[in-house]
Amino acid sequence: MEKRYKTLWVFGDSFSAPFTNPGCKSFGIPYIEWKGYEPMIYGDIISKHYVIDYKNYAFGGMDNKTILDNIISKLDDIGEEDIVIIGWSHLSRIRLANKVGKFQSVLPNDT
Repeated sequence: MEKRYKTLWVFGDSFSAPFTNPGCKSFGIPYIEWKGYEPMIYGDIISKHYVIDYKNYAFGGMDNKTILDNIISKLDDIGEEDIVIIGWSHLSRIRLANKVGKFQSVLPNDT
């Protein structure tokens, strides 16, 4: 008998986020306009294949510490029969406190 999964959870940066994600709009919206539709990303494809619920907490530009914080914030909701995919970001991406006391992801070599 095939194992049945309940929910697919995806965490990560722009490689895991939908093209309409606010952190991906600078390249995502022009790509959608060029294609004429919003292409599916791998989480869409996997959840459709297994016919399971799908929760995507990826965000364009996110650093690894913030990705880990997002995972920890959802740990109580993730069940034993769920699938979890984590798309880690580049190690040079860091987070710093901004002027309003919130963390902000920064890619130091980005212009």
